[in-house]
Amino acid sequence: MKVNLYSYDCIMLDLMLPGGDGIDILREIRRKNSPAGVIIVSTKDSTDDKVKGLETGAACPGS
Repeated sequence: MKVNLYSYDCIMLDLMLPGGDGIDILREIRRKNSPAGVIIVSTKDSTDDKVKGLETGAACPGS
């Protein structure tokens, strides 16, 4: 996973990746205590998906 190879300030992450799940990648980023901001860009737009992303550690615009 590229996120393990470099130090990032900000990461744009899609939730629907070929062969993987963006939320799992976000969990891995946060498990490693990365201070990088994570912005989720996705066609998933349900409230549950948004809440799951924020609870897992994605950035909240305007906060």
